[in-house]
Amino acid sequence: MRADKFIELVKRYSDFTELTPQMLNEFIEKVIVHEADKSSGERKQIVDIYLNYIGNFAIPEKYDGLTDEEREVQRALEEKRARQRAYSRNWYAKNKDKKEVSEKPA
Repeated sequence: MRADKFIELVKRYSDFTELTPQMLNEFIEKVIVHEADKSSGERKQIVDIYLNYIGNFAIPEKYDGLTDEEREVQRALEEKRARQRAYSRNWYAKNKDKKEVSEKPA
């Protein structure tokens, strides 16, 4: 019965040119935004969207919404960030002693 109500709602708005607040209110029950995770060096945040009549809507893990070209750009950006982090770690390790010497009071 709940699925039928949701399908009825979808059919009502199947052909639209503008997304209105009224449409959003009819579709979305609640949105839960979880705390951001920065442990991997990249900020990631989980957002749960609960739709009326059907509950939590989850996009399959395999679908990332990117084209092959966008995936390649993303991969290159991740590699660049990894190189920058490695360079920064090495630079800090080499210059740690110099920094400690310059910070000592005379």
